[in-house]
Amino acid sequence: MCGIAGIFHYETVKPVDPRRVERMADALAHRGPDGSGVWTAPGVGLGHRRLSVIDLEGSPQPMHSADGRAVIVFNGEIYNYRELRRELIQDGAQFHTDGDTEVILAAWRKWGPDCLHRLEGMFVFALYDCDRRQLFLARDRLGVKPLYLARLEGGALAFASELKGLLAHPLLRRTIDPLAIEDYMTWGYVPDHRSVLKGVVRRSLSGSGGTCPSPSVKRAARATCRRSCCTACAKAWAAGWSPTCRWGHSCRAVSTARRSSR
Repeated sequence: MCGIAGIFHYETVKPVDPRRVERMADALAHRGPDGSGVWTAPGVGLGHRRLSVIDLEGSPQPMHSADGRAVIVFNGEIYNYRELRRELIQDGAQFHTDGDTEVILAAWRKWGPDCLHRLEGMFVFALYDCDRRQLFLARDRLGVKPLYLARLEGGALAFASELKGLLAHPLLRRTIDPLAIEDYMTWGYVPDHRSVLKGVVRRSLSGSGGTCPSPSVKRAARATCRRSCCTACAKAWAAGWSPTCRWGHSCRAVSTARRSSR
């Protein structure tokens, strides 16, 4: 069990204070007592707390790809990483560690987002493409490894393995979501499309990945969405980055039915 955290400015490039990323990662120290690391660049910051399981002495994170064009923080385990490593070596990839983190980087360089179809395991990772200035967030198919996401003022996205990682950021709004309380009182848990705090969701795109795009890509995405029947989805699209619409609609339907039955 490791912990990841980070900040990404998706609207305009702004400096990221490494101390903020460090505080977010340190809030997850119980998840990774064996090592820590922080990396920042204009507009992005990644933090990691490590619990050594594979390649005990190597594989420090955040980790850079061999060509320096991508940086990753990763929590989990890739069960078939040795098979993927052999395949990638046959295609000319070179490795400097014995762990699975570097295999994800090499798989990304070869297959891009399609690398997720080849990963077997439980995982969540944040990978920053330095050339495209894009942050790619991915989670295993069953959502075993947690990921919390929140938008911050000034056009920034913050993420962490636990809510307490986000709470370490001073700009996070600490407003209770009454619908989350209602869900908990009704179902005994808070569904993944929200958390106890407004504006915080407990997932990436489960079973796949999601890219936080450049402003030009976001404008194109807004133009393709005309679904105004769901307020939650409409607000997300208006902000330029959408959760899975299916969850928004099912949530809205459940809440409406619950209130009408009283």
